[in-house]
Amino acid sequence: MTSKAKKTILILLCAVFAFSSAFSGCSFLNHTAVVDPTDAPVTVPSEPPSPTAVPTETPDVTPAPTDTPAPTDTPEPTDTPAPTADPAFPYLLYVEKGSFTLTIYGIGEDGQYSVIVKQYRISHGGNRTPVGEFVLGSLRQQWHPFANGDHGYAQYAVLYNTAANPDGYSGLFIHGPMYGTENPRNMWPKYYDGEKYIGGENTQGCLRMVVEAAKFIYDNCPKGTRLIIVNGSPRGTTSPDVPSRNGLRQDPTDPAVNGGN
Repeated sequence: MTSKAKKTILILLCAVFAFSSAFSGCSFLNHTAVVDPTDAPVTVPSEPPSPTAVPTETPDVTPAPTDTPAPTDTPEPTDTPAPTADPAFPYLLYVEKGSFTLTIYGIGEDGQYSVIVKQYRISHGGNRTPVGEFVLGSLRQQWHPFANGDHGYAQYAVLYNTAANPDGYSGLFIHGPMYGTENPRNMWPKYYDGEKYIGGENTQGCLRMVVEAAKFIYDNCPKGTRLIIVNGSPRGTTSPDVPSRNGLRQDPTDPAVNGGN
């Protein structure tokens, strides 16, 4: 091979080499790297901030003023027997309408009406029987006729008046049961233990009781003796039921039907 031919072959080889290197270099430079998606940083979207709750305004409600109840008046205590006794009047009569009880007080060693002599069941007229302080009058009758009601007779009736008018005529009496005639064995049972029994609100304003009680007052309590009548039962007095009449038309406490006078 001539030197010219060798030179030509060398030039061609260099050209091929140069072309190949140039092609390979272009391919590398223009290659785009493939990125593994797992290598890419993961951007976690941040949670949107929680909305700040706007506080609900509590309505400014002013409570309606409540009416303050007016204070209840404390009732004044009812008069009770005066502590000092008057020797001219050995007994004081005290009636509690609430318990239908008459208490007869005598004078004790303390000089007061402090001794309970006797207590009796009575009837009164409810609101028709006034309350307050009264005195016994001068009018008293063993048999007193009544024009009202059954027009009968009451035993041992004693008039009582207000203390301010001791000599007046109130028309109110302390008395025993009612009778058809002036006969102690002709008593009307309904005024003893019947419809208008002793122990109820069933009089016209008088104080009705058994004969024994009415006769004691008639015999032992002179004009001017004090009688106090109160509503309710502030002293808590009590009295026994009237004794049985055993079916008879007479008051078993009446001495006139029990061998007395």
